[in-house]
Amino acid sequence: MDESVLIEEPTPAVENLTEEPIAPWWHTAVVLLLMGTWAAISARRTASYEGAPHPLAYLSQLTMSWMLFGSVVAGVINRRQFFFETLQRHARSFAGELRRGATLYVGIYFVAIVVAATAAGAMSVYRAHSSGTRNPATATHPADTTWPPLPPAKPEPLAPTRASHFKLDSKTVRAIAPSTPLDMLLWLLVSCTAGFCEEHIFRGYLLKQAMAYVGLAGAPHLLATVLSVAITSLIFGSLHLYEGVGGAALITVLGAIYAVVALRFGNLRAVIVAHFLQDFVTGLFLFFTHAQALH
Repeated sequence: MDESVLIEEPTPAVENLTEEPIAPWWHTAVVLLLMGTWAAISARRTASYEGAPHPLAYLSQLTMSWMLFGSVVAGVINRRQFFFETLQRHARSFAGELRRGATLYVGIYFVAIVVAATAAGAMSVYRAHSSGTRNPATATHPADTTWPPLPPAKPEPLAPTRASHFKLDSKTVRAIAPSTPLDMLLWLLVSCTAGFCEEHIFRGYLLKQAMAYVGLAGAPHLLATVLSVAITSLIFGSLHLYEGVGGAALITVLGAIYAVVALRFGNLRAVIVAHFLQDFVTGLFLFFTHAQALH
């Protein structure tokens, strides 16, 4: 078959490929129990990362990811069909999927920068306005004859409790970031594993199961899709609570984007590439930041 046909073939919209569950309900219940346990552990393991050897932490992460992936695949009724739908259905050429994934990553990164800059600007304006209205010295009155005018009061920094609540710059992330060439090599494996395993677990298995069971409950296809994307993305974000509530919330949004894109493209190839780049480039940036700090 001419490869150009595959490359130029228009990708269909979301198809109803999940009329029937791909695994027994009890298997999904066991998987969710495992994920709930993992989420509870991840929310409490922040301190364990600090001072821990990086290779040990990475090997532990690799082991847990592949064990969970194996547990998921073990319960799939038709594994050949499962992997066909995740990797082959509506697939483009390898180079085309790489371009798709890289474009998705760059697009998400650009939007994140715009949103973060907008939020930071809005927060600065809000804090300056709040500080000005609370401080009588910054208020202007008709009878005020002070000249030159008093400078506006310096905005108060966020309280430690609020800053720790958002945790957008998590100490845990910096603690597990690669700092040696060996760490970077293992981080490459961690990133590959995360992209492949997590996308198959959440966007390949859980998303299809959720859509099937919500659909069997009588929900229209669009509602079943929206609910399934929201539920699986929340579960995905909860497994990253070690990055703080704010970090988990951002990853929940990222998971929702991956889910929508996976449904739109009809397979997981592009989101696997984007997920890999998301993790690997972050680790690479922190690695060079650490190396520069040492010099």
